Amino acid sequence: MRLGQHSTAIACMAYLGFGLAFAAGAPSWLSLTSGQAAGAGMAAALVLVFCHLLVVGQRDRAADRRRTRRITLALPRLEDRLDQIDANLEALANDVRAAQHRQIADLATELALLRTVVERFVVEARPAEDEADGPPPPAGEMPVAVLASPRRGHNRRGDVLPVLEHALEESRVDLYLQPVVRLPSRKVAHYETFSRVRDAAGAVIGPDDYLKAAEEAGLAGALDNLLLFRCVNLIRKLGPRRPGVRLFCNMSNAALEDPGFLAELIGFMRAHPDLADRLVFEIAAADWAALTQETRVQLGVLARFGFAFSIDQVTHLEALEPARLAALNVHYVKVEAQVLLHGRCPIEREELKDFLGRYDIELIATHIEDERTVVEILDLGIAYGQGYLFGGPKPSRGDVNGGPDARAA
Repeated sequence: MRLGQHSTAIACMAYLGFGLAFAAGAPSWLSLTSGQAAGAGMAAALVLVFCHLLVVGQRDRAADRRRTRRITLALPRLEDRLDQIDANLEALANDVRAAQHRQIADLATELALLRTVVERFVVEARPAEDEADGPPPPAGEMPVAVLASPRRGHNRRGDVLPVLEHALEESRVDLYLQPVVRLPSRKVAHYETFSRVRDAAGAVIGPDDYLKAAEEAGLAGALDNLLLFRCVNLIRKLGPRRPGVRLFCNMSNAALEDPGFLAELIGFMRAHPDLADRLVFEIAAADWAALTQETRVQLGVLARFGFAFSIDQVTHLEALEPARLAALNVHYVKVEAQVLLHGRCPIEREELKDFLGRYDIELIATHIEDERTVVEILDLGIAYGQGYLFGGPKPSRGDVNGGPDARAA
């Protein structure tokens, strides 16, 4: 029984009790017979019950009207809310479809790139190989030994190129990441990226075993293109998270000498200026010194788009010309720790970091393998380090937030 019904029942019982009391006491002071007193008492009780029910009914009707009014007023808001939910669901569905389309487009682009790589291999590499080594065996008769991971130092083209060809055909060229850390905290600041090739058995082939052969076959630029594509995909997956983290993408001498590659790279980066805050192009010091004027002009276009460069494998500190480096937007210089500590230096070693810093160039000490080297590097005030002590190259899992080397910057 609801509360209102319960209170009405109690009131009716009280009115009936009043009627009975009236019937019992009325004869003595109203000169009524017992029957008349009983009738008057019951009539009074019924009148009271009727009046109570009338008041309760009016009150309930008023409450019903208020509830109806609230529901009527709430209906437009509810409809708006439902419309908003429908819009959100539609937007979510569109986002999911767009993500699927992007994944399909990325896959199609990679497949097209791989097809181009294989075509280039067939057109350029295989004829040279045919002249040097005779006709290759049919694909179905490829010796198992050729597909095995070559041992270090065994980088003959006859050993490596078939492995590289199959790796490109089957998308077995992986993206590896090595952390660049802040000192002394050792928190990850950036990542250098590398490509690694897997053979048919899944064994990783070291770069020393295939890069020379790839350069001789004209495939180094294609590998750079694929590495860049993987870096861009990783940046897209990272999104707005960890905005300070940059990926250092290596560019080989073969890519730098290919005007077609650089022209395509400039066109792509012009269409995607948002990548400038995430991507750093890394060039070996020897390759940087050998750049032609035409190549410098093309790299200058990338610099004007906001893309930064890193110079790696610096072996002579006295050859550093920070003003010229800054003119092409070089923001990072990587020097082996032992060169920093013991190589010839045109100024006091403790002043080298600040000297480069005046041109907005960060100095990164590389090949740090032990704790003693860390202490000596910190004595020079260097703020960034890289080396196996902090983590070697590891396969990218599609993100830079996982793993022991991915501590928050």
